[in-house]
Amino acid sequence: MALQTTLISNCSSVTVQVTDTLAGASSGDVIQLIDYSGTYPTVTQTVTGLPASGFMDVVVSVPGNGVYTIDFKQNSTTVVDSTGLVSACNVDCCLGKYAEELMGCSCDCPKCSTTLAKAQKVFLLLNSAIANAGLYDLTNTGYIKGANDKYLKAKAMCDGKCGCDC
Repeated sequence: MALQTTLISNCSSVTVQVTDTLAGASSGDVIQLIDYSGTYPTVTQTVTGLPASGFMDVVVSVPGNGVYTIDFKQNSTTVVDSTGLVSACNVDCCLGKYAEELMGCSCDCPKCSTTLAKAQKVFLLLNSAIANAGLYDLTNTGYIKGANDKYLKAKAMCDGKCGCDC
């Protein structure tokens, strides 16, 4: 069972739903957010008050844009669940700029066709990265590399496009 996550709209934090797998027999439960690129340090969030055999939502800070793995550890050492996350407010900003540019276009404008094609590629890459990250778990580790490759390509296509700290 993959962790359920919801990225906050400004990419500053993620809500992670964790489930007790040890029927209340654990202590030292933590969530670790690990930057795939190694740019940001690992974020460790202590989980307190997890009901025996129950679940709860935990908010974890996200240090910046990029691709992350999220591990839920019970007894501080045993990873019992994991998933991937793409935090891409920088690419979302870029897509917004492309959309603004397209708003002023007529249907037959050659310049707009190029802009639309770029926007479509960025959108496809970003959504493919998000899908790959969601498929990542301890048995399917290759998905996180695919997510990172697609995110980096989308980001590269956006570099210089927007003023949102791309």
